[in-house]
Amino acid sequence: MILLPVGPGWREFLEASESRLWHVILAGQTALWVAALVTSLGDFRKTSRYPLHPTFGTLAVMGVFVLVALSPTLLGWATGEFSGGVFRGFSLATHLPYHTGKIRTLSICGGLIASLQLLGAFCVQARLGRLATAPSGNFERDATEFLVLRDKLKRFVLFVSLGVGAATLSTGALRNLVNGYVALQAKPLPPNAPLPISIEVVLAYGLFWTLLLGLAFLPVHLTLASAAQRLVEGYMRTFQARPTNLEERLKQRRVAEEYLGVNEDAFQAIKTALVVLSPLLGSLSGLLLPSR
Repeated sequence: MILLPVGPGWREFLEASESRLWHVILAGQTALWVAALVTSLGDFRKTSRYPLHPTFGTLAVMGVFVLVALSPTLLGWATGEFSGGVFRGFSLATHLPYHTGKIRTLSICGGLIASLQLLGAFCVQARLGRLATAPSGNFERDATEFLVLRDKLKRFVLFVSLGVGAATLSTGALRNLVNGYVALQAKPLPPNAPLPISIEVVLAYGLFWTLLLGLAFLPVHLTLASAAQRLVEGYMRTFQARPTNLEERLKQRRVAEEYLGVNEDAFQAIKTALVVLSPLLGSLSGLLLPSR
């Protein structure tokens, strides 16, 4: 109900295809936020299996990424761009009262939940680093912890990528909504009329988040691969004192690498690339949405 319009033209707004599509995407975003919050909070509880504990280092890295992520928004507020054409066009196109406050509230909620997922990924990275440098010496125990942490990491990364991808998709839908409103206005446009939102703005938004996700998850992915490789090396050292032949050692190494997933296949590599590219794909998909 927070995004339902009031005032003149509200019926036309609700019946517009761009409006219905935008509301569906926002509803999907909200459901995704709830699912991410419910499934992620348990990972930080002491009762969780291998609970995650933020350290000063992870919080510091998290703070840097949050600051970088907020830089376009802070720049827009400082220069007054966000009080200009985009928000004015959104207000006129949707007939939404207090549009700025409502959209900022939704943005803050989405940002907090995405930050929780990102913090979880950094905590997993720190724990994997400790596991790689100081293993217990029991391969079965260390491998079990590694696999649990890897599953947690996959879930964190998935929710972040889906959340940001949905945000860029909704940006494309919002662009179509505003531009559809502008297209129906008399020409030439009056001085206070909103300007159409260009394709470049939506693409730049998706590209920015794609680069940011790549910078965030590349070190995490490298730490995951390094921890798996070190566990395999530690496992193989237990065979050095045994009178096994080379073929037997190679077989045991393949078994350990497959168990820990050291060697990714092409399909897994494609999935990893799609996760990082999800914001850009969301922007491109948003531009393909139907519009007037």
